[in-house]
Amino acid sequence: MVNGRSTDHRFDREKIVRRADEIAGKHGLLSHRLRILILAATAAYGEASWTSLKTILESLLGPVNPNTLAFHTRKLMEAGLLRRAGSLESPVYMLAEEPDREIAELAKEMEKLVKPTRQGSEEP
Repeated sequence: MVNGRSTDHRFDREKIVRRADEIAGKHGLLSHRLRILILAATAAYGEASWTSLKTILESLLGPVNPNTLAFHTRKLMEAGLLRRAGSLESPVYMLAEEPDREIAELAKEMEKLVKPTRQGSEEP
């Protein structure tokens, strides 16, 4: 336990991934959980660099192929849900519009799990 919080996040990770699968099943463009998690991660933090986005996703799913991440971020940008700023070498991703209620709720859960890692206070 760190700061009064359990350091075993296995259940939290499984819950977040399972919820992403449920949301993905309801949407056409968002029919892949990776797309849901990309939107939730950017909603949780306002913006995410390529590296931080990949790290967040890998903390939930295990290894994420960079080509797969590029494909899904591109699909979200083409649909107008995600936008990219910064240079091609150092892109920063942010939501292009407010997320729907389900994605916003998932973002809150994700932020609880991943935010301590960003601050360096505990392992994901």
